[in-house]
Amino acid sequence: MRVIYKYPFSIADAFTLRLPVGAKILSVQLQDGQPTLWAMVDPREPATWIREFRVFWTGRFVPDATDYPPLVFLATIQMNGLVWHLFEALPL
Repeated sequence: MRVIYKYPFSIADAFTLRLPVGAKILSVQLQDGQPTLWAMVDPREPATWIREFRVFWTGRFVPDATDYPPLVFLATIQMNGLVWHLFEALPL
């Protein structure tokens, strides 16, 4: 059985979320002005995995893959007149 859960977060250059093992990220959007990630999870899964995320603002430097973990683009969000881009940093 799988369920979709939401995970509110604060915008920072880098942050982590503890998600159940096997969680599949579905969407990232604002909900009532709060950045929120939705993921499909198995609520019976007892193990969790700390997943790392990076935020890059439009017009800012994005490191090369040789200097940084591999990044997977998740979403672009506009908030308070700014545009930011969320990536998941994959484990090396």
